Amino acid sequence: MTKSSIIKTAFKALKITEVTIAAILLLMFLLPIIFPNTISKKIKEWTNSSINGELNFSKARLSFFNHFPSLTLTLHDFTLKGSAPFEKDTLIATKELALGIDLKSVFSDKIGIDEIYLTQGDVYIKVDSLGRANYNVYKSDTAHVAKNSNDTGSASLKIERIQFDHTNLIYDDRSIPILVTAKNLNYVGKGDLTQSIFDLASKIQIDSFDLTYNHSHYIGSKKLKATLITKVNTNSLAFIFEKNDLVLNKLPLQFNGKFEFLKDGYNMDFKVNTIDADLYDVLGALPSAYMPWFDKMDAKGKTDISMVLQGKYEVIGKVKPDLSLGIKIRDGYLDYEKAPDALKHLYLDFTTRMPQLNADSLKVDEDSLYFTIIG
Repeated sequence: MTKSSIIKTAFKALKITEVTIAAILLLMFLLPIIFPNTISKKIKEWTNSSINGELNFSKARLSFFNHFPSLTLTLHDFTLKGSAPFEKDTLIATKELALGIDLKSVFSDKIGIDEIYLTQGDVYIKVDSLGRANYNVYKSDTAHVAKNSNDTGSASLKIERIQFDHTNLIYDDRSIPILVTAKNLNYVGKGDLTQSIFDLASKIQIDSFDLTYNHSHYIGSKKLKATLITKVNTNSLAFIFEKNDLVLNKLPLQFNGKFEFLKDGYNMDFKVNTIDADLYDVLGALPSAYMPWFDKMDAKGKTDISMVLQGKYEVIGKVKPDLSLGIKIRDGYLDYEKAPDALKHLYLDFTTRMPQLNADSLKVDEDSLYFTIIG
């Protein structure tokens, strides 16, 4: 091939590339202009037939650039009320709720929704003392129809990505009772949620995480990061936490187990542990209310912690799971600013068990305790 023919071929390839890029850019600008009313109409038809709750938004905008390169229909000032008996309470309120549109479905009779983006939102999940929840807003009969290939509805839900940006989440379950508050939550979850069994890969970052159980504050305003892989079985309503790495403040934790919905409650098997953690990081993860003196102390030492929450929880039958906790400290060191001497060479083997989460049945086993105080 001559030099001139090589130049002509390269020039031709460059022209084709330029035309292709220009066509793609033109399509990205024109699609939102040509199809906004069609897509918005089909989304509204789908929400009216599929969502069992009051839904409102101020305006809708179709664009490739809000969550590039996805084509998204963004609903501004979005609010959704909960299901009975919480019809008057807000489940979701957000500055923007964006629905990712399957580009191929734009030219078909049914619009495909495969992504959900929630920005600067507030999510308030409630469960009353009888176990009735406010999040049951997706109609079950519609969920069944959506899996039917003969369905002729206006939209289909095949979520492959869920993303929360700068969102506050409150989970208030009066049946357990437990209260979880997550402030400035950033979450990305990926997986084919339409399959009966699928793996959900998640990344979570929370600026302030609080956990209260039975009116006792266990985790207070701590930073939380997590990378999770969860196997979800929608047939049995079971979640298997296969590989989960968490960091609470600076404390690394490994979490695995299983959570399953039952007719009258839950079945759970949670295991949380940390190995060779620094004692200072362990103490730093505790609520400040229990340790107001933490800022004035120094701590060192290798620490192992294991916690297991296992069993059924049934409101009607008053059945609760068993809780066990084990702590090991090796070569520990504690020095408080106001203490005359430091505690050194701390050696501790401690286990406790609370059957049925009943404090009256609490069992404590302190196998070993040793330390020295040197001035």
